[in-house]
Amino acid sequence: MRRRQGVITVYAGAAAVILISVILAFVESARFYVLETAAQRYAAMAAEMTFSNYVRPLADRYGIFVCPWRNDELSKMFSGYFEKNASDCGDSARLLNMYCSMEELSVSGEIAPDEDSWDYLAQQIVRAEKYALGETAAEGLMSFFGEDGTGSDLEEAANASDELAGELAEEQENLEQESAGADPSDPADGGSGGAEAGSAGAAEAPDPRKGISRLLKSGFMGFIMGDKEISAKTIDVSDCSYSVRKGSLLQLPDDFEDAGSAGSALEAEGEFWKSFLSEKEEDVLIDLYAFSNFSDMSGAKQSQEAADGGSVLQYETEYLIFGQSSDSRNLEYTMRALMAVRTGLNLVYLNQDAEKQVIVAEAASVIALAIMMPVAEELIRLLLNLCWASAEALNDCSILASGGKVPVMKDSGSWALTFEGLMQLASTGESPRGSSDGSRGLTYSQYLMILVTAVSREKLVVRMTQLMEKNVRLSEGYEGFYFKNSCMGAGFSLAAGMDPLLAGTGGKVKRKMYTWFSYITAK
Repeated sequence: MRRRQGVITVYAGAAAVILISVILAFVESARFYVLETAAQRYAAMAAEMTFSNYVRPLADRYGIFVCPWRNDELSKMFSGYFEKNASDCGDSARLLNMYCSMEELSVSGEIAPDEDSWDYLAQQIVRAEKYALGETAAEGLMSFFGEDGTGSDLEEAANASDELAGELAEEQENLEQESAGADPSDPADGGSGGAEAGSAGAAEAPDPRKGISRLLKSGFMGFIMGDKEISAKTIDVSDCSYSVRKGSLLQLPDDFEDAGSAGSALEAEGEFWKSFLSEKEEDVLIDLYAFSNFSDMSGAKQSQEAADGGSVLQYETEYLIFGQSSDSRNLEYTMRALMAVRTGLNLVYLNQDAEKQVIVAEAASVIALAIMMPVAEELIRLLLNLCWASAEALNDCSILASGGKVPVMKDSGSWALTFEGLMQLASTGESPRGSSDGSRGLTYSQYLMILVTAVSREKLVVRMTQLMEKNVRLSEGYEGFYFKNSCMGAGFSLAAGMDPLLAGTGGKVKRKMYTWFSYITAK
């Protein structure tokens, strides 16, 4: 009987040990689950704490969030915050005195605003602009231009540029064919025998083309700006994170005696209008962001930081368009482009004004007779139209520079330059500003928006990063800011070491986990 009791006691003890082991296994499993969950929570907190050290001047001024660290520095910051979260702190012991420690750490999946990830920076820009607009890109663009909406008018300008380019090419070909079949000794056919007489008569012909060409090639900035002071600020982007190729935007028609040169300029303008009219919604939002966050020559949208001297350039939007190294150079390129834009728009109205076309036709006839080339009359008429439209565009830019407005599409009341005024401008370089009072239409800043849309997305984003970097570095404590050394998001892979509850049951148990933080959602 005692033997049976002893067997029962042994079995009971074994059962108790198994039961206790199972209970302890469950306790340890639950404990590890609690530790792992807490470690994941502390890792997420560490990631947020790491990214809470964002570049504040960049966020305050431009609404762009980046963390000023990458790679090893990012790991160091994350590791430090995790250790603080997972260790004792004051009177309260973290994790119920059941400690865990970080054994391994690696940073992976960084999102940096560089050439491989422009989409991520663009997403921040698009979201910032959507929040600011509170409407769609199309609605924002239309409200931006207001009642002077540009849609159908710009299509007309594109068509007018293409049509005139085609007509110039056709008339030039006709003239070459006529000249090839002419008798060189016959002055009436444009032969060499009349060259001397032609040059004598041409001096008295009402031909403004040479004078306007000369003005557009040399002295147009003085005419446009008048007594207005031009900023002397410059920018050196050699120390910026990223660079982009410079280039011209539009070819200004400035040779009204060369049909080939004028035609190629008009073809380029037609392509410009087509690119403007085919803008995608996301690109439009980036364009609107660029326009609303950077100052320009007019000063109408100058930020307080820029007004206080916190900008390396004064004409920032002009820099975004052309990327030249000085305010003065960017302004010159801008005015050339605006004259090209206005030339195409002015051609639309000029071709529809019957009274002005009579004047142009009469002048073309006189010029053709003076140079003994009556077959060139139609070609001269087309070139005179282009010359007059360009001179009016020069006057338009003068109005815009002085703070006035110019309608997208002209009418008899807004057309400023008479043919007599055109002749005066060609001969003296000076002209009365005409009858247009500049009280209706688009402002200089609104015309700049048209130019901004023609800049490729990559160039626009890169030039924005250059201005942002330069301007942020003017803030105390951020003198060493670089986009290439910053990130907008990162993933952290870590292994947390956890001590077993019972002594002698082995070393630390590792639990691997992955946490992610970013200012944007990856596509």
